[in-house]
Amino acid sequence: MKKNSIKHAVSPFTRQAVCTPETELGTAVDLVSNTYEPIFVFKKMGQNNMVKDFLGIVSLYDALISRSLPYTTKVISCLFMPTHLTEGDSLLMAANEMVARKIHTLPVFSPNKKNIIGVVMVKHLITTLISNGLFKKILPLIHSEKAHTAHMHSLIKDVRHMLYDKEVSEVVVVHNDGSVAGIATREDVAKALSKPTSRQRFTSRGDMASREKFFDREIHPRDYTSLDKYVRPTVCVERMKKSADELMAACLRDLIIADNTSVVIIDKLAKPTQILTHRNILEACAAAWPQHSIPILIHDQRKHYSAIEKDRILEILDRFTKKIDKRTPLYRLSISFEESKTQAQTIRSICVTLKLVLRSGSVMITHAENRDSLLAVRKCLKELQQEHEHRIGKMHAHIPSSLLSG
Repeated sequence: MKKNSIKHAVSPFTRQAVCTPETELGTAVDLVSNTYEPIFVFKKMGQNNMVKDFLGIVSLYDALISRSLPYTTKVISCLFMPTHLTEGDSLLMAANEMVARKIHTLPVFSPNKKNIIGVVMVKHLITTLISNGLFKKILPLIHSEKAHTAHMHSLIKDVRHMLYDKEVSEVVVVHNDGSVAGIATREDVAKALSKPTSRQRFTSRGDMASREKFFDREIHPRDYTSLDKYVRPTVCVERMKKSADELMAACLRDLIIADNTSVVIIDKLAKPTQILTHRNILEACAAAWPQHSIPILIHDQRKHYSAIEKDRILEILDRFTKKIDKRTPLYRLSISFEESKTQAQTIRSICVTLKLVLRSGSVMITHAENRDSLLAVRKCLKELQQEHEHRIGKMHAHIPSSLLSG
């Protein structure tokens, strides 16, 4: 087992949010404490984590924040199948997947990928990272961000608008003298309001309207309550004269000890200057993960084709795989060419078959036929792109009804 594998970061599949495909987002959101926690979807409850019954994961961040879906949306339309990580896979690979999917817990599969044997959570990933040699490699890549503040007696509705305007997931709450009182997250503000509405009051036009759908709640007197009722404790690290690496190391240490999701960096007057979150650390890990090339396998049964044509097709395929891999990790792409001939043995058309294999194990296959092989390839890629968008939920993921029966 590799030294930097996720084996020592794996924890049991317990206390994870689990639901069935027909569950609505409004119900699912109450199963987790923040939008970075995933919802595991099974055909039926209590299926012993068998992959054949595992339909996929819902990212509430993607569904509610990025895509602004109404709370009445069923989770079946938001599913995606994560990369099938095993204990031998790299910590950095897991971190890269967390960043790409905007979820901080991933399932870990058995070597034969027939069972989910546990999960890797961001806090365990960071702890394991620190205990091995990868820590020194990651440390220079970790960057904190500006701390946005709100007075502890601010109104909930004002903090809500601040989260929208600054596009952040948390604010540092301060006392009258500017010192740190605690922290309030997007979820704290959302739960301070009333229950979700069954309808969307905001249109999809405009960024503000789009973001406000996550807080699409009926107007309630709690909008005018003080923020101090919803402040949670936080950990503070004083900057003093520490170097950048020393400061990050101190933040990581306190982040793990306190079991928090963020650390606030303060000056000598205890006023907040920066904030370091799990997200910042994961982004550093993803940046350190070496970029891998996607194998492109070509099976060409044609007798006559130009080298220029082949190079052009390879260029197009390489660009396509890199684009898809940023959103859904790929394993390989294979393409085959076959000539269709007339009875007189003249070439009628070129038959192209494209097969895309994802790291999750899913396979997408398209076919196209044209006298121009380049046009046939482009048609295949267009169909693959549409299928990919369909699967990741941009066009509402489709799951065959046969999977949901019995």
